[in-house]
Amino acid sequence: MNSRICPYCHKPVPENAQRCPKCEGNVGSQVGFEVDLKPTLKEIPIGLSSQDSQKPSSERQDGSTVPYRPILRPPRAALCILDDGGQGGEWVRIRSERIVIGRTDGDVVIPDDSGMSTSHVELVRRFEGGYHRWYLKDLNSRNGTFVNAASARLRQNMELMIGMRRFRFETGASAPAMAAQQPAVTRQVTQAWQVLPAPALKALLPALVELTSEGGEFRHSLSNEEHIVGADASKASVHLKDDPTVSPTHARLIRDSGGRWSIEDMKSLNGTWLRTAEFAVDSTCSFQLGEQRFVLKVL
Repeated sequence: MNSRICPYCHKPVPENAQRCPKCEGNVGSQVGFEVDLKPTLKEIPIGLSSQDSQKPSSERQDGSTVPYRPILRPPRAALCILDDGGQGGEWVRIRSERIVIGRTDGDVVIPDDSGMSTSHVELVRRFEGGYHRWYLKDLNSRNGTFVNAASARLRQNMELMIGMRRFRFETGASAPAMAAQQPAVTRQVTQAWQVLPAPALKALLPALVELTSEGGEFRHSLSNEEHIVGADASKASVHLKDDPTVSPTHARLIRDSGGRWSIEDMKSLNGTWLRTAEFAVDSTCSFQLGEQRFVLKVL
């Protein structure tokens, strides 16, 4: 048996490797987009009291000794159902390979959250590439599953949540797409010069499109290489007013030299959240279903 273990997750390490393959990548990985998870709550280790967590350690200072943990059986996980507006909550240990969270059906039920689907999301452990890994998978819910991210590469039609508002990111209409909307040109007819209507011109620009509960939309066009999203009109070019959960400077939208857009949370109080269909969790992850927030921690 290989006796070498990863110094980060304490799992077996392949020969001639410094750490396990999962720890070589980012903290979290998203199927379909790149994301760095925002640090979750700095909780006391599960099972210890606050007094125990403050006791001095007798470990050697050179780091050569690591705490014991099983390396042959699959990794366990724990789910924290966060208290409203709090950083603590109810911890549920996950010892099976799959649990479902929903409003009426599943292993964890939140019956009074009307924004949550009957069976909203599943937490599932899979064995792939010689390692076990936990996944957060949306079960075709109506309102979606959102993860809290420190930064992420944006893709066409990706949905975000900032404060109490939801948005859709659009990269901007391409020239072929705009041409397809125009009448076909024939050799026998000369068309008069015309100005495109304002909505069509706006559609050429990348935009953060605000979605409303009534089905309407409001476009925040992104004409510069960098935009600040926030509640402070003097600092934010994407100004979100009348929402007390939005920080003065909440997030930053950045376009690189290749025209690719990213979003970075600016240490906001309430976080920047991205909608996901499936998300791989290697350490910890904060996610939201309806109005309920959770933390998943791989033990």
